[in-house]
Amino acid sequence: MIKMIAIDLDGTLLDDKKQFNREQFSYLASKLIVQGVRVVIATGNQFIKSVQYFDGISEKLIYITDNGSTIHFGTQTYFSQTLASEDYQSFVSRLSLESQKNIVVSTTTGAFILKNPTDNFLSALAHHYPRIDEVDHLSEVDESVVKLTLKLDDDYNEMLKPVRSALPKNWRVTQSGFGYFDIIPKGVSKLTGIQELQRLWGIQKEEILAFGDSSNDIELLSYLPNSFAMGNANAEVKQVAKYVIGSNNENAVIQTLEKVFNTVSVS
Repeated sequence: MIKMIAIDLDGTLLDDKKQFNREQFSYLASKLIVQGVRVVIATGNQFIKSVQYFDGISEKLIYITDNGSTIHFGTQTYFSQTLASEDYQSFVSRLSLESQKNIVVSTTTGAFILKNPTDNFLSALAHHYPRIDEVDHLSEVDESVVKLTLKLDDDYNEMLKPVRSALPKNWRVTQSGFGYFDIIPKGVSKLTGIQELQRLWGIQKEEILAFGDSSNDIELLSYLPNSFAMGNANAEVKQVAKYVIGSNNENAVIQTLEKVFNTVSVS
């Protein structure tokens, strides 16, 4: 019996235009929740962005956001692990302004970037960050930092070198897809978020379904016997998942859930 579902957003539930059939999903998720199934949104996105997609049912959902750094039950914070302030200040002090210009600093209330960003950078961030403030130097951020995100181009290995050399020993870099790389504490991931919910509710891994498409989904999909990679996922993700379904542009998550639970949602 399935007791929990974990669904990634970008490249999974959301199509390439950052859209999905909200009416279908709301109907299906509400029906499953009434039946006792926990519906979890597991994403690298901030919570304040993720919750915006689910008007009408946001309070019924569980959110593992920032690649496992935060967990919310509806709008209530259950867990939040931030980057230590002294580690953060040490890290940014070792980076040149040139290296800082591709970094987004995520806090619980918004995000910060360097002043005078390029139009392309701002355009890319607009899909993910509802509130962005600009600072002269990233050391000026005085809020609790949940994660750091780098938006890089195709030459990302070279661009990551100064970042990796300045990285504190207890931080790690994880690739989120679409040119995004997240810096989060070691020991934090979507998988650790799911394992915390398992512990809380006594759910076995055989009782969980998960959907994903990117490198930050690999740990979770590898762990679960009932895992689904999207048709648009990279080869490594497809290799570790139990099943490969249609693409994010084909409404494949909702279609698969309808088949698994033998439920037909509204059109």
